Amino acid sequence: MEQADIEALIRQTHDLAKENNRMLHAIRRDAWISFIGRVIFWILIIIVPTYLAYLYIQPYLSSFTGGSTQSASGTTATTSPMTGALQDLGFPPGTDLNGLIKQYQNLGN
Repeated sequence: MEQADIEALIRQTHDLAKENNRMLHAIRRDAWISFIGRVIFWILIIIVPTYLAYLYIQPYLSSFTGGSTQSASGTTATTSPMTGALQDLGFPPGTDLNGLIKQYQNLGN
């Protein structure tokens, strides 16, 4: 082989290596962008429906937790609409129920 042929082969190999390097960088960049896209996609898939479900269920949850009231002694007591519903069914109020439980515990002594 002559010197000119060898130089042509070296130039051709160098050009192929440059093209290969550009393609590898493009593939790596596309893989990175795809990874970021998938992470964002799955975050949205998990968080958005959870948030929307909370917004949908929150009024129902707040109806069970009730509001807080200020008593004459300055303490805050939480009242629940479920308390009134239980009393409508014939259950005693919470203070009477606690007294009944203590009486029952004292019977065993």
